[in-house]
Parts: sequence; C-alpha cells; structure tokens
Amino acid sequence: MQRFVRSRIGPALLAGAVLGVMSAGPAAAETRSQIQARLEDYIRLALSADECAFPMNADDATYLGNAIDAAIADLDLPATGYDSIMLEVSRTMRNEGWTGLCRPDGTWARQYRERLNALYP
Repeated sequence: MQRFVRSRIGPALLAGAVLGVMSAGPAAAETRSQIQARLEDYIRLALSADECAFPMNADDATYLGNAIDAAIADLDLPATGYDSIMLEVSRTMRNEGWTGLCRPDGTWARQYRERLNALYP
C-alpha cells in the first residue's frame, strides 16, 4: 500500500524524503499520539490524491512526502508499523464512502486543499 501512494506522489518525493528525515525531529511538546494523528492526516491526503484524483503538484508531493517521512522517523516506525497505519486509514476512508469523500464540492475536498496548504512553512 505504501508503494501505491508513493507512486502517485512521485519520484520528487524520494529525494525530498531523505532530506526531510535527516532534518526533522519531533516537536518538543508533541506526544506520540499527536504525531501518529498527524501521520494519519498526511496519509489521508495522499490517499485522497489517489482515490479522488484531487490535484497534487510536484511541490505538494514533495512537502507531503517529507511530512510523512518525518512523522515516520519521529515515531521510529518499522515498515510494518507504517503499513498497518496506512491500511487502517484506508479502511476508515472506505467506510466513510469514497463517493462522498471525493465529491469536488464536498467538505473533504475543501479540507483537503486547506490541509495540503498547511504543510508549507
């Protein structure tokens, strides 16, 4: 599943991901559960780009990839831990209903762009 999302957000992600992991560290006051919630939100954005064909340009992909990799590093997750979180987020979104989530005029479509923009410094 990780390869599926990563293939969508592109090769620029891989180069940026290395830099993101090297420079990222958890915020001092952020708890493990807050970091995991942040990672889940990032995964939700990536899945929405895939499943809903919501727009994501190269800069968006790079920032999102860096954010995902930084959260993974902050949580010190093995690949299986990330895959487990990815599957759970995917299952939750599927249960919410892709048709409703992917409506271009829907609440999630608006939140998607807001959250993606929030990744930028």
